[in-house]
Amino acid sequence: MQGMRLILLVPLLIGMSFNSFSKEISITGVYKGKPLFIQNPYHPGLNAFCIDEIYVNKRRLDIDYTLSAIQIKFEGLDLYTPVNIKILHKEVCKPVVVNPDAILLHSSFKFTDIVLNDTILTWQTKGDRPNAVFRIEQLFGSGWSVVETQESNGLFEGGDYLYYPEYEEGPNKFRVKYEVRENRYLYSKEVEIEYYPEPIELLTSQVSRSLRISRKAPYEILDSDGNLWLSGNDKIVDVSSLEEGEYFIYFENDLSFKFVKHQ
Repeated sequence: MQGMRLILLVPLLIGMSFNSFSKEISITGVYKGKPLFIQNPYHPGLNAFCIDEIYVNKRRLDIDYTLSAIQIKFEGLDLYTPVNIKILHKEVCKPVVVNPDAILLHSSFKFTDIVLNDTILTWQTKGDRPNAVFRIEQLFGSGWSVVETQESNGLFEGGDYLYYPEYEEGPNKFRVKYEVRENRYLYSKEVEIEYYPEPIELLTSQVSRSLRISRKAPYEILDSDGNLWLSGNDKIVDVSSLEEGEYFIYFENDLSFKFVKHQ
């Protein structure tokens, strides 16, 4: 009874097709470094074992077919090589693949790691498929938006991927969507970082030619009457064209400093 349950489950796991009028079982997958075990039932009426021949990638295995348990070691194959296994057997009995997960492909993709730091988002994978894509999503308010799309390398051994985020001040949250085709996808875990840029400081308040700022930032320079004189995005501002007097330099979030221009 237990053997019968295994026979019924195997087609669901790896998509084998058993046909009562056929003497062939085909299995497609990837060599992942583990051997494949097959039960080879003995049929008393025929006085013979069930399996006649086994082929791996169209090559017949030169093994002992009179064993009740057959082990396929995939000798000579590189890791992650695609494999097609063909089992020829007698009509009145059926072999059983004991560990189909050894070469199972469907659901084999996974994110092995994802890391976000102050400059870069990286993730590692296993089981990538050709024509798949990664969609990097960033949380804005209450909704996720795709900020970049990258192609998968299509290699079963996976790969290393990276993205350089553009952070907003405060919490920033990202996730990566692995998409094989429409409605077939898998999300990574969400990663988050608190980003606060270096505070802006005015390094010179009494100037004649150059105004120095602690970091590059967009600015506007106004006089005490609110008239705009200069604007730009830099950390050193040429103020030689300004007349003598008091001015205010404004940055993002209404941050401002007063300085005095001398000749």
